[in-house]
Amino acid sequence: MKLSTVKLKGFRNFKNSTINFNNKTLIIGANDVGKTNLIWAIRLLLDRSFSDYDIEPQDSDFYAYEETNSFEIILCFTEVEDDCVVSKMKGKISDDSKLYLAYKAYRDAETKAKSYKLYAGSSIKMLEEIEDRFYRKVL
Repeated sequence: MKLSTVKLKGFRNFKNSTINFNNKTLIIGANDVGKTNLIWAIRLLLDRSFSDYDIEPQDSDFYAYEETNSFEIILCFTEVEDDCVVSKMKGKISDDSKLYLAYKAYRDAETKAKSYKLYAGSSIKMLEEIEDRFYRKVL
């Protein structure tokens, strides 16, 4: 199983970006270009040590350069063939062994209350809301 693509829309300093990973990807760049923000986005969906509180959206998570009240993080995994992952994510993996996980956050424009939802699916168009981060135990 490989993390092949990360899509970030309205997250911190990423307005609308797609980052593709190869078998050997190195993340380098000047200061303040988003390396840590990219890693943080991945951790929001995958880090087992994060509590429910840790993954709550913060004001600093919303796009930094324009007023926005939503952001999304979408991870695409390829070569999803491990039996434990396939059984736990039944119906969410495509015929060509792809799995998409998404985190979508919202902020009410008036009250500034923040919320988020998690999704999984066999494609971006087939994402369905999931209730829990149960998938972290097998990924």
